[in-house]
Formats: sequence, structure tokens, C-alpha cells
Amino acid sequence: MKKLSSIFRGITILYFQIICNADVLSQSKQAFNQDNFANAKPAILSFAKSDFKSDSHFSIGCEANDGTMFFGNYEGAISYDGNNWRKIFLPNNSSIYSLVKTQNGEIYAGGYNDFGVLKKDIYGKYVFHSMVNQLKLSNRNFENIWRANSIGEHIILMSYNELIVIFKNVATIISAPKTFVYGNQIGENYFIQDFEKGFLSLNLSSKKLEPVFPASYFKDEVTTAILPTNVTHEILILTRSGKIFLGNVQTKKITIIKEVFSANDNDQLNCGIQKSGDLYLLGTLSSKLLWYNYKNNTLSYNTEFQDVIKNNPIINLFVTSKGDIWVLKNNGLNFLTYNSSYQNIFDKASIYDILVKNKKVYLATNQGIFYATLPNNNLSNHYDFKAIPTLKGQTWTIQSFGDDIIASHNIGILKITDNGYKKISNPSGFWKLTPIPNKAGWYLGSNYNGLYLVKNKNNDWFIENKIEGFNESTRDISPDKNPNTYWVCHGYKGVFRIRIDNDYQRVESVENYTNTNGFTSPFNINVHNYQGRPIFTTNTGIYQFDENTNSFITHSTLNKVLNPQKNTRKIFETKDKTWAIEDDELGYFTEKGLVFEKNLFLNLKGTFNKGMESILPLDAEKVLVGTHNGLFLYDTKVPKLKTQPLTQISRMCYLISQTENELPINNPKNELLIPNGAEVVRIEFAVPQLISNIGVQYSYKLTNTDKEWSNWTTNPFKEYTTLSPGNYVFLVKSRNLLGVEAKEARMVFTIKPKWYQTTLAYFIYIILTVIVLRYIYLSIKKRLENEHLKTRNEIEKSKKLIELELEQLKLKEDKAQVDKYTEELDRDIIVKSKELANYTLMLSQKSEIFQEIKTDLQELKTLLKSDESKKKLFEIYKKLNSQKIGNDFIEIFDVNFEKVNHDFFKKLKSINPELSQRELRLCAFVKMDFSNKQISPLLNISARGVETARLKIRKKLQVPHEESLSVFLEKIV
Repeated sequence: MKKLSSIFRGITILYFQIICNADVLSQSKQAFNQDNFANAKPAILSFAKSDFKSDSHFSIGCEANDGTMFFGNYEGAISYDGNNWRKIFLPNNSSIYSLVKTQNGEIYAGGYNDFGVLKKDIYGKYVFHSMVNQLKLSNRNFENIWRANSIGEHIILMSYNELIVIFKNVATIISAPKTFVYGNQIGENYFIQDFEKGFLSLNLSSKKLEPVFPASYFKDEVTTAILPTNVTHEILILTRSGKIFLGNVQTKKITIIKEVFSANDNDQLNCGIQKSGDLYLLGTLSSKLLWYNYKNNTLSYNTEFQDVIKNNPIINLFVTSKGDIWVLKNNGLNFLTYNSSYQNIFDKASIYDILVKNKKVYLATNQGIFYATLPNNNLSNHYDFKAIPTLKGQTWTIQSFGDDIIASHNIGILKITDNGYKKISNPSGFWKLTPIPNKAGWYLGSNYNGLYLVKNKNNDWFIENKIEGFNESTRDISPDKNPNTYWVCHGYKGVFRIRIDNDYQRVESVENYTNTNGFTSPFNINVHNYQGRPIFTTNTGIYQFDENTNSFITHSTLNKVLNPQKNTRKIFETKDKTWAIEDDELGYFTEKGLVFEKNLFLNLKGTFNKGMESILPLDAEKVLVGTHNGLFLYDTKVPKLKTQPLTQISRMCYLISQTENELPINNPKNELLIPNGAEVVRIEFAVPQLISNIGVQYSYKLTNTDKEWSNWTTNPFKEYTTLSPGNYVFLVKSRNLLGVEAKEARMVFTIKPKWYQTTLAYFIYIILTVIVLRYIYLSIKKRLENEHLKTRNEIEKSKKLIELELEQLKLKEDKAQVDKYTEELDRDIIVKSKELANYTLMLSQKSEIFQEIKTDLQELKTLLKSDESKKKLFEIYKKLNSQKIGNDFIEIFDVNFEKVNHDFFKKLKSINPELSQRELRLCAFVKMDFSNKQISPLLNISARGVETARLKIRKKLQVPHEESLSVFLEKIV
């Protein structure tokens, strides 16, 4: 029976250790009010198997110095750097049940018959390095290492049967008296429960176990956590049944101070951690997270945890160095952060207005009005909202006037109390109330259809009258500096300026401004009060009204801070900030910075109720923001960290032919080389110390490629395609939306050139290039010389051709001149020939006349008788002889004939030199086509003599018989 009982106990312990292995390695240092902290609502992130892609049952957690988290599961362990989950395996593929960080920051892990350190390999991934052989434990069957702790230089490993104490790489084995159940360190002390001996402490000097509390105190209770208190020598012991023991290790006294479960609860306590001071967090099998206040000895239960972690047993809890909590479950992980910049403190309705009065916060929603008491510490975020009884439906605004709270509701104007409401108006559909300047107790009631005069006399609220003359919706209204004058904006009709009579009975005048007077469009114009003056926000910037020109002009300061291309729908001032909503993005700026800070609120984009955005600053740092997702509390204070976080390059790889190849980024001795032809180079980065629900952004730059830092992005990687060969330095920096910046990381790498891209190749290319260029130069030079010579020859040839052409041109000109001269000469010859012919004929005629006169005188001589008459006749005859045509006249003929007929006589002489002068003259007369009768007087021969002379000439000139002498002579030119 005892043996069976022992077996059952062993099975029970084994089962319990598998599902419950609490770890208390980290203590929170933050000085929060513990009651508020217990009631605080953290931001909760959930991680499922689809995120980490590994076994989802987690038993142990651990944090490295750089913020990287490690979680042990059935497949080994996984690491998480804020962006990437990576698996870690043991050589024997066993589960990892224990993790511990030593004083030098190393992470050790224990599994089945194996123990070792987790270190980054050359590729930046954590891998397991076994120490079993180094510790000479390879032949020892110590089975699963369930617990691991580090005290100074000692590492303590716990299995069911023994403790392994490692000091300076020497392992000491301490056997269990019976069976070890649970062990943990408290400060410099190590406590462990044994089924037979009870609670023991380990003396690290002697390596022996010393009794602390006997087993009889526990009566088969199984310990799930051993936790410190603020009192020296006191410890808390939590058991699976839900009992909390207080033990004094000095006096050896132990008592039960609290029972977590009632007798009817079917639950068990799986783990516990100390959150801060006297505040502890407990995890149960039924998925509950319980706050235990040791000082008050009270338990509290936060329902928000149950909504997220329902039906999922909590196996273990871990507190990070920043005070955040990891919940290790049977199926997944949860991250609870109390360092978030915002908390969702109400999510039951859509928020349209917020009011804080009498230490209470009131919410105007689409489901009525809710209210809650403000906690003493805004950080607690614990708001217990309740609805105003019986009030349902759309509430637009909730306002405070004196001691009264007035709500503008779809059903009318309501006076609100915690117990209910009182309707003070018959008309329905009110937007809000606007106090009328200089008229105490008078208010303008903005209605769906115009305006009403609302009065408050002696705490009696009532509607006096409807103001006649204006029936547009008046939700967006603001008073002007002029009395009884108001600006009303309509979403589609532009801006109205209305003037109301002094008794507020009717509207006296209405001016409507649309797309004139400075506005480019009548749509989406809103009016706000800024620095005591109305301003107008539009889709094209922010405007103010100029009375002198009766037009709207741009507001220079606000248009510099806020983007005029975006629609600013709300703007208001607080003591040190100006808040605005720009294109559905909330932000603020200060007078000093004039920079619109909106990153902190980017998660709210798209959640505001347009035109009814609600923002209420509680103090200089806290602000309440209403959305259609509920109410959010934001903390704008930038936290101050003891050490600046470090951005890490977590992985680097390249892609060639669709094959991914990792790079040894954690190998400082070797240069990081990427082969040529890498299609894609991918660089992944993270900043583990900024793990939270606050978004992390990255900016990067690659030297030789990027001139400027990139825009901030949430993508935790960068890919470059087809980088050219060369040396590169990749720089990346990070920040979260609170403005906390991490140190930049850098990675130097080289894209290897191919053989034809190496330095030697380039040197050869240069030499070959020089040779080729020299060859080309010489070839070109020779070609140029040949071309030059050819050109010169062509020039010479062209010159000669030109000269020939010029010469020909000159010859042509000369020929033309000669032809002209010849033509003129021919004409002259013809003229002279005619003159010569005429002259010759005249001579011939003159000769005939002389001959006739001479004959007549001879006849007359015979007739005269007297001597005196004969004498006188002789004188006349003598005178006639003096005028006789002689050789002189013939010689003149010869000369003139030669001028007309060049070398005619010479040519005849060349035919027959024996020709006489008389025969030559006869030829000339024949050429001139003179008849024999005309020739005879010229030669003083008879016509018969002329015929005879012609025959002689024909013979001498050998004129053909068939050819006449005149034709023959005509041919002689």
C-alpha cells in the first residue's frame, strides 16, 4: 500500500511539475500604490500558435539582458525579440522545463538528461550548447531538470532525485532524501521541499541540505511557489491546494495565513510571483489571475484578465525587468504591460463627450450616460462605470454649469444626478448649451432646427422661447466678439453669422459665407475658439475673420503647425498644450515646440465620432479620449530609462535563384560577404527592450545607396534588390510612439564581385583599355592621316578641277569674248566687205566714167579747130589723167581686202607661189563676186582679158573642172 501511495505521489508530482513550474526571478521596482496597482487594467497582448509556430504549452520564462524573452515548451524553447519568434532545440529533442539567467547575463536551459547554455550562433540565432560532457555528467541519468536557479557564481539544478550544484565548471551532486518537489532562491538563500524531510535550505559552502520546516507542517501539500516578503527571514509558501503559508526561516515557525479557495472551489494554485512590495500575483488552473495583498491579507480578482485568458489554465508567470508580466498558459502566451501609454478604461458604448466633476467622470454616449468615480491615482485605470438609471439613447454633450450637470440628449435637455435625470425641455433634439456673454443664467440651446433661449433661475432650468428667424442646425456654434453675434457652421451650407436682438426673441440678420470671401468651398467648415477669437477649420487650411475686408484670411501660425491640406475638425487650448484632430489623427503641440505630436495616438485613427470628438486632459500628462470604441486614458509623459535601449540586427540573408541563404552576422572575425548575383538582400531588426503594446518604428539608411534616413516605418525588415558590388554599411535606429529612442545598430557587409569584377580584373581591364585605346588612337591617327592625305589630294584635285573649271570658265569667257569679237569682226568684215565692194564698184564705175570722158575728149579733140580750144582741152585731159585710178588705189584695195579676209593672198600663194599680184587681185575681185565687166576697168583690161586671166588662174590653182572659180575661192577663209 505504501509503495502504491509512493507511486501515486510521484505521478501527482510529475503531473503538477509539468503544468506548474513557477518562477520568481524578477522584481518590480516601481513605486505604485499597491491597491491601485491591483485594480489597474493593463494592456494585454495575446500570442497564439499561429504567431510562434511551435508547441503552445509553456512552463518557464526567462529574460536576457537585452530584453529578449525565452520560453520553454514541449519542443524545446522559443526566443522572442519583439518581432521574431525562433525555435531552440536540444540535441535529444527533449522539452525544456527550466531556464535561468546567471549573474554574467548568460541564459542556461535544462531538459531531459541535458543542461547547457543558450548562445547566439554566427547567424544571430540562439542555439543550445550542452555542458554535460564539460561537467562530466554524460553517464549520469538525472532525468528532467525541473528547476534552475543562479546564486552568485553557483548554478543550482533540481531534478526529482537530486540537486546539481555547479561552481566554476565543477558539478556537485546532492541526492534527494526522498523526492524533491519544488525549489527556489530567496535572495542568497535556496529553499527546496522534499516529500520526506519537508523544507530544506542549501548551504552553498558545505554543499549540504539543512532543515528549515518539517514535513509535518504541510501534510502532503505540494509547493507551487516560494516567495520573499519585505521582512527579513520571512518567506511565503504557496501550495497547489491554495494555501498561503508564512514561514520564518530564523525561528523555524510556519503558519497558514490565507486560503485562496473555498471548500467548494474546484481549482488549484499553479504559480505565484511577487509583483512589487506586498503585492503578489497568483495564477490558477481555472485561468484566474488573482492579486494578493500580503499587508492587508486580501485577494482581489480582475475580470478583464478572465475575458482574455478564459478556459486556458495558467501554468506560470514571469515578471520582466520593466515590471510587465508574461502569462504562460496551457495554450499560448499573454503579455500584460503596465508601461503602456494608454489604457482602454471603458468599452461599453461610443463616446461623444466627457465631463469630470466632483471627482467623477461622466460620459455622453450613444447608449445614455455613464459615470464613475475617479481613482486616487490616475495610473490605476480602475474605473467602475455605471449607467444613469432608465436613460437610454443618444446623448450628444454633457456640461457643467455651476453645481448642475446638464446633458443635451436626443429627447431634449436633461439635468443629471447619479440617481437619474430630469427633463427640462419639451422640444427634443438638442446638441449643447452655450452661455450667453454678460447675461447670467442665459444660455443658447443648439437644436436640430435653430436656437432656443434657455434660462436658469434659482436652480430652475426652463426654456424661455424659440429664437425666430433661423432654423438651421446649430451644433457647431461659437460667439463673436461683437455682442449678440454668433458664428454657426453648417456641414454643407458654409458659415452663417447671425445677430440676435437684445431680448433673444429673434435673429435680426443673417450673413451666409460659402465659397466667397476667402473660402474655396462651403463644405466641412468648423468653428472653434482659439486664443479668444473664433477660427475656422476647412479642407484647405485654417482661417480667421477680418472685419476690415469682411473676408476670411489664413491663420499663419496654425497653418504652419497643422497641415493645411488636411481637415482639422477640432482644436482647443489647455494650460501648456494645444490639442487638435487633423484628418482623424489626434495630436498636440506646445508654444515652444510648434510641432504637431501625433504618433502616440495613431492607434485611434479612424475611431473618432466625426464632428463630436471628445478629448479631456486630466492634468499636464494624462488625457481622456473618447471614441466609438470607448474611452481611453493616455499618458503623454516620455519615460526616462536608466539605459538607452539598443536596436539589434537579428537576421540577415540573401536570395539567389529562389534559394534563401543566411549570413553570419554574429561572426566579428570574418568579413560579411555576399556573393555577386544576390537578387535580394534582406535585413531584419528588432529592439527587445521596447517589447510592449506601444508601437515600435524603425528608420534605416544604407551607405552608397540611400542619401537620407528613411521615413519611420513599423516594418521590422528591409529588402534591397540587385545591389552593385562594393562595401556597404547598413544603419538602423528605432523608437516607440512615446518617443523613446534606441541606439542605432550597424552592419558592414560587402557584395563580392565576380572574377571579372575583382581588382586584378579591373587592373587588367585598365591595361587592356589602355592598349585598346592606344591601338584605337593610333588607328584613328593613321586613319586621320590617310583621311587627311586623301582630303589633301581631294583638295588638290578639287583645286585643280576648280582651276580647270576656272580655266575653262576663263576659256569660255575668252571664247565668248572671241566669239563676240569674231562676231563683231564678222560683222565688221561684212561691213568692210560691203564698204570694200562698194569702194571697188565705185572705183570700177569711176574708171568707166573716166574712160568714157577720156573717149569723149578724144572725140572732141577732133572736132576742135582752134589751138586755144585744143590747149584748153589738153589741160582738161591732163587734169583727168591726174585723177586716174592707179596703183595707189589698187594698193589701198589690197590692204583693205587683207583686213577683211585674213591671209587670203598668203593662202593662195601657198597653193601656187607663181601667182602674180594682178592674178591675186583678180582672185580677190572674183571672191567679192564681181563680174568680168566690173573687174576689167579695175585691172585696165578688157572683159575678154579678164576671162582669159581667170582661166589661167584656174589652171594655176588647180580648180576642179566641175567647180567654179568663185566657189573655190569662197572656201578659202
